[in-house]
Amino acid sequence: MKSIKNQLIYRNRIALVIIAVVTTVILFPTLRAAPTTSSCATPVIEQYGIGHSPSGNTPLKWKAFVPNDGEKHPAVIVIHSGGFSSGDFDNTETDQDLVCAGFCVFDIEYRLAPPGNVPGQGRDPGQYPEQTDDVATAIRAARSPAPGSVGFGRVNGKVGAVGGSAGASHAAYCAAAPTLGGDQLDAAVLLSGPYDFHDPASLSDTRCTTFDANVRNYVGCSPGPICDGNGGLLDLASPYRRFTSSSSPVFIIASNLDPMPPNQFTILVNLVAALGVPNCEHSLIIQTPGPDGCTGHAFELWPDVKNQAIPFLNAFLQATVATPTSFLGNISTRGLVQTGDDVMIGGFVVEGTGAKRVILRSIGPELTPLGVPNVLANPTLELHNESGALIGSNNDWQTTIIGGVITTNQVTDIQNSGHAPTAASEPAMIATLQPGNYTAIVRGVSNTTGVALVEVYDLD
Repeated sequence: MKSIKNQLIYRNRIALVIIAVVTTVILFPTLRAAPTTSSCATPVIEQYGIGHSPSGNTPLKWKAFVPNDGEKHPAVIVIHSGGFSSGDFDNTETDQDLVCAGFCVFDIEYRLAPPGNVPGQGRDPGQYPEQTDDVATAIRAARSPAPGSVGFGRVNGKVGAVGGSAGASHAAYCAAAPTLGGDQLDAAVLLSGPYDFHDPASLSDTRCTTFDANVRNYVGCSPGPICDGNGGLLDLASPYRRFTSSSSPVFIIASNLDPMPPNQFTILVNLVAALGVPNCEHSLIIQTPGPDGCTGHAFELWPDVKNQAIPFLNAFLQATVATPTSFLGNISTRGLVQTGDDVMIGGFVVEGTGAKRVILRSIGPELTPLGVPNVLANPTLELHNESGALIGSNNDWQTTIIGGVITTNQVTDIQNSGHAPTAASEPAMIATLQPGNYTAIVRGVSNTTGVALVEVYDLD
């Protein structure tokens, strides 16, 4: 199902959107490392989730640091740098500073773009959106660590992040909006991140880093209008597009001659100010350039900013949150629907203890007036549960297909929901779902192909 890596955000449809097919799993401690000098906690390496791909499943691990006092604390995810294609959970100084400040710290690994590879990744390309899917999985796992984790029962429900370079991009992406529900960061510290992949000045900046090559490799596209233009693949994968006035606070940091193109810092600072994202901060650190003409980058800047970054995180992470009876964030996924295994998949999770009433729909012809080319003229929609069983389907929303969780005619209910498709050929269904993992699959009738959108809206 190669189309998973091509899923893209469609922000004109809904602000609380994103794509992912990810699973949070019970965590299994696999290794205890020796305490580091001046440490406040002994790190434990655990599996926090699984990254799914047509090429196979990748076990995802983090290095967990939990204060030794037995109390509940906010969680902070540390997201490493490495140009999207390298790096590991080895930011020990940052980890220990944070745990000593009273946070439960989870320094995560995530799938890497070529030629990088984490253990078990195999042939999975690790390109967009897989890395942000993995970060979203880590956020959900850190918000309520599973039994067996050293963090079980030790997190107060709040999750922030510190990310460097590529990790700052992922932190910005997940602070801007939620993905599967419960996985929007509550605050984030961004160290030298790329936020607008298609900015022309940044793509031509070759001073101390290969920005152009790095972002193209991560997104998986070559120079040209499809990749570079407004609304192109680089633009659609960029974190800046996800920010709204409802985004979480971010602390944006760079150095004066940072290897990251300077426009990246300026673009995000100006954007959050223009949108009115509350409580954001920024800092440009002035340093003397090294022999290469550049100044500090990513986690190299941590010692200079930790005395400001830690209070920033603490201001937004200390409150305890209540557990909802059920929760689903509205989601939307756009991608190219092909045939065979290359259909489009949208995964979503209903969390909590109660059932959730939702409407699922797939949009094709409705995208044409919005400027989307090559739309899927006649999509069909399937709903599968976590065991893979088909529990609902529809072809044209004005004709209900009874079966599974669909037990009565739904045409009137769909009309009254406020989310009825505008084209008769577009499918929709309403379902009451118990907590669990679900998958929506979009195909073209008679093996037709084209661009389509799959959406899930919370009706409760």
